[in-house]
Amino acid sequence: MIWLILIIIAAISYLAVQYNKAQSLAQSVKEAHSNITVTLKKRLDLVNKLIDIARSYGEHEKLTYIAVVEGESLGALAQASLRADNTITQLNNLSRNYPELKANQTYMRLMDDLHKIESLVQDRREKYNAGVRIYNTFCNSIPFVFIAPSLGFPQAPYFDVSNADELENLKDFVTDDGALLRQKLAGAGAQVAQTTRVMGNKLEANSRVLLEKGKEEIQRRRQGAVGSNHSEPTQPDEPVGE
Repeated sequence: MIWLILIIIAAISYLAVQYNKAQSLAQSVKEAHSNITVTLKKRLDLVNKLIDIARSYGEHEKLTYIAVVEGESLGALAQASLRADNTITQLNNLSRNYPELKANQTYMRLMDDLHKIESLVQDRREKYNAGVRIYNTFCNSIPFVFIAPSLGFPQAPYFDVSNADELENLKDFVTDDGALLRQKLAGAGAQVAQTTRVMGNKLEANSRVLLEKGKEEIQRRRQGAVGSNHSEPTQPDEPVGE
């Protein structure tokens, strides 16, 4: 039964290594997710500041502030970002109708910051999707694909602002915090302990049987030796010549 314990120990070691790698990759995805969230909030904040300036030049009823709620999911922020795209188009049209708006230094500085932040959003989106691709590839690799869901590692969604369904799924990407692994290891530890107890009991029982057989064999040989001595005929004494 030693081989069973060795298999269990090997399985636990493999589980720990694979879990740590998956956890590291998942953490990278979460960090990239957080970076996109921060960048999108900055972009929306810039758009609202541009609206503040543009509303004083006319057609302000067409410009609507974009609300940003603290703790809002990335999917909701991406949807707000789509609304911001429409607002930016309106701002560009407004600046063409009002040259003095386009000449406003604060407005132009904010527009320049907006272009930079949009490039940053694109860069971070690419990094996020690259991290998702690496994570999903690992989770789909054999044999980890068979245990990934049970360890709390679901597929991570890609970030695509044009796909509303995927954006909604972004908020659902939650991985294990260690509870499932502790549960698995506790179960494996209990199995090892149970197997060890069973093996110990069997070994003890086998030892007792061997000991009893040894005693019986010794007793049998002793009895055989005594019987042999009793059954051996005695030779008569030869007469001594005078």
